[in-house]
Order: sequence, then C-alpha cells, then structure tokens
Amino acid sequence: MTHLILVRHAESEGNRQGVMHGVTEWPLSVVGERQAELLAGALADERPVAICSSPLQRAQQTAGAIAGRHALDVLTYPGLVEYDFGECEGLTGRQIMRRDPALWSRWRSGQFDDFAFPGGEAVTGFHERVRQAISAVTAVHPAGTVIAVAHCWVIASALAQLLRGEPAGWLRYASANTGVSRVQLSVDGSGVLLTFNDCNHLAVPA
Repeated sequence: MTHLILVRHAESEGNRQGVMHGVTEWPLSVVGERQAELLAGALADERPVAICSSPLQRAQQTAGAIAGRHALDVLTYPGLVEYDFGECEGLTGRQIMRRDPALWSRWRSGQFDDFAFPGGEAVTGFHERVRQAISAVTAVHPAGTVIAVAHCWVIASALAQLLRGEPAGWLRYASANTGVSRVQLSVDGSGVLLTFNDCNHLAVPA
C-alpha cells in the first residue's frame, strides 16, 4: 500500500499579494523560503520512495527543499499543476467579486455541476486531471511513502476523490501553505485520512 503525503507549496509572492495565481509562475517569498526549510526538517525522518511535484516554480522550490534531505530527485507531474483561473489570474477575490459578483458567489458556493472562470479551466476537467495524476503517481509507486507537492485546489480535489470517491465537497479540503495531509491508500485506490493540513512545523521558533 502507498502512504501518500500531500503537501501544499510554501508561501509564494502571489500568496503574499493575495492574488489568484493558479498556473501563473510566482517564486517563493522570503517567508516561503523559511517555511520550506521548516517543512523539509519536519519530513526529514520520512523514508519516501519518491518525491513528486507540480511543474510550477513554487512547488518545485518546496519539493527541492524536501528532496535535499533525502538525496532524491524531484519527479515532475504536469497533472499536479494548479487550477487555471483564466482571465482572473492576478486578481484578488475582492476584485473578482466587484467585477462579477455572481461569478465569485458561484465559485465560493461550490454548488456547481460545471464551472470555469472566463478563459479558464472547467472544474469537471480539472477533477479528472487531478484523478489521473494521482493515479499515475500511485501506479508508478504502489508501495511505500510518496510525497507529492502541489497546490491548494489540487490537494483539495485529490483528497475529496480519494476519501469520498467523488469531488463533491472538495472546497472544504483547502490547505494552508506547507500544510501536510497524509492518506493511507488501499489496493482499490480508496484512502483513509490520517492527518489533514498539519502545519505544526511552522510553530518552530526562528
């Protein structure tokens, strides 16, 4: 069985500015670089068989800090890239709400069969992409501990699908920067949640 550790990347400059940055590249902030170091220390005693990551810089930097403690290369999975907010990338939630209150309300409610920001990714397609990415990771590594560094909504979708068998209610699984969620997977692909959004490592004094 696979012990899957899902980790959200450390704080990026986009997070610091409070903008929706989905597929837009932003490096880690100074705070994020420190968070990544603390996260790597917290996972130093793990014995991962693989460390996987989204291709985006903020995830790669975070995964690189973890990998440095384990002498492993970071394996990049394009399917772990964040949800694409389309024309709303670079905007804050408040800016989107002012421009299109109905659009923002629909997104925040989570009550939709299908949804996409203008020029962005359909939610149904996003969930399928995430499902395929997690399946690919676990197919290559069917046993042992696997650390996957991804993004808030990727992890939320993955957790909902692994734990519930469907993405319904996925927005409730949002993680903080460097939040660690652990899932024990069975042979049929279903999961048991062991830890959700653990950020205790960030309480370590500077």
